[in-house]
Order: sequence, then C-alpha cells, then structure tokens
Amino acid sequence: MTHPQRLRLALPLLIAAPHLLWPARAQAQDKWPSAPVRMVVPFPPGGSSDMLGRLIAEKVGALLKANIFVENKPGGTTQIGSEFVANAAPDGNTLLLASATSFTALPNLRKLNYGIDSFEIAGGVADYIAVMAVRKTLPVKTVREFIEHAKQNPGKLSFGSAGEASAGHIYGLTLARDTGIQVLHVPFRGSAAAVNALVAGDIDFIIDGAITPMVKADRVQPLAVLYRKRHPELPNVPTLKEAGFEITSTRRSWRACPTRFTRCWTSRT
Repeated sequence: MTHPQRLRLALPLLIAAPHLLWPARAQAQDKWPSAPVRMVVPFPPGGSSDMLGRLIAEKVGALLKANIFVENKPGGTTQIGSEFVANAAPDGNTLLLASATSFTALPNLRKLNYGIDSFEIAGGVADYIAVMAVRKTLPVKTVREFIEHAKQNPGKLSFGSAGEASAGHIYGLTLARDTGIQVLHVPFRGSAAAVNALVAGDIDFIIDGAITPMVKADRVQPLAVLYRKRHPELPNVPTLKEAGFEITSTRRSWRACPTRFTRCWTSRT
C-alpha cells in the first residue's frame, strides 16, 4: 500500500484553536443560575450544531437543576450569534455554543465587533466528525475515484457548506488545494440546507457531519470520515487515512460565557 497522501485540512484552524480556546478553569458561583439560561446556537435549526446544543442544554440543565433553553441566531457564519453573546450581560445567563472558526477563520475574512477576549471559555464539549459524501448519481465510490473524476472535470463539481468560513467550507477548499482539483463552493444558510441540496442532486459533494443520517438512509454515497477513527454510526465508511490520505486532527466545538464572568461551570472533553 502506498503511503497516505497528507492533506493539510484546515491547518490554520487546527493549530490556532487549541491555543486560543483552551478551556479555562472556573469557580463555582453561589445560587447560579438564578434565572433561565439562554444558550445561543449561531446556526439554523436542524444542523449538527443545533442538535448538539439541544443535547447539551438538556444534559447540563438536568445536572444543574436549571432551565437551559436554546435560541438559534444564525447568520454571518456565526457572527450574528457570537456578537449577541459578546454584548450580553456578563452574568453567566447567556452562553454561546461556538465553533473554532468563529475565532480563527472568520476574523481573517471580515472585520468583527468581537474577539476571543470578549468571552470567558467554559470548556470543550465535542469533537466534530465530518463525513465526506457525494450525490448518488456521481460515478465514484472512493476518495481516489472522486479526485480522479474531479481532475477530469475541472471546475464542474460543486460542494455545499453551512456558509462562508464554516468547517465544511474550509475542508472543501483545503481538499481542493492539496489535491490540485478545481471545485465550486456553494454556501448555504446552515448545514441542513446543504444536506438537502446534496440529496436533491443540486450539488455534487459535501464534507459535513450533518450528512450522517442521509448516509444511513442510503440517500447519498459516503466516501470517508474525517476523524482519527471510524464513525460509530457508520462502521463501513473508512477514515480518510484508510482511504489513502491523512489528517492529523479535528475541529472542536466550544462553550463560552460573556466576558468578565469567570464563575461559570466548566466541562472538559
């Protein structure tokens, strides 16, 4: 077997995020929370981040015996929701389910009214397991076949993502850069819309964890899992390394409190 081709997938993101978003230890606060806690998810309903946020709200709410509710504030690839939390009262009653790209990739694309210093980090909550899949009618079954097909059809294949600077966008562009293929990016308002477009055949491929249910339903063709091991719900889908390529890390999701509020619960992965 040949040595895996090394793909520098989202390298700036993966190097910067652990240093910028390292979980901060926090002290317990008496009588906190004293009011319902709002968890802002800066993505539309129906995507993987939305589902994760609702799961966390349920589990942490039960742990704290508190009411934690999810409020979706999509737009600007997390910018709108992140700015909302950055400007919220620093009392710990407004949380953000953030992604590393909010503080790494996005500031390189546009001027933001917030930064990492606008938040206190409560802790990491999950690894993001992205799945690369193509529409059913695309004549490929493996990553290598996909790359060969893309090289034979430069500029003709399109991929969807949850929006500009999202993980799926970065993955797709880096894949194209490192393999020498030319593809067209089609941004959507959230992962759910991109998934629907792939199932309908409106785009050719996607790299997003939200596609997992469609893979299980045999509505799309999976090519690889971008993670260090196989997806527990997709045991027959190889990792990118098993497919002949290599990736060394993953994007991580994070919880954050407003700035200056340091007595917030902490969760480590």
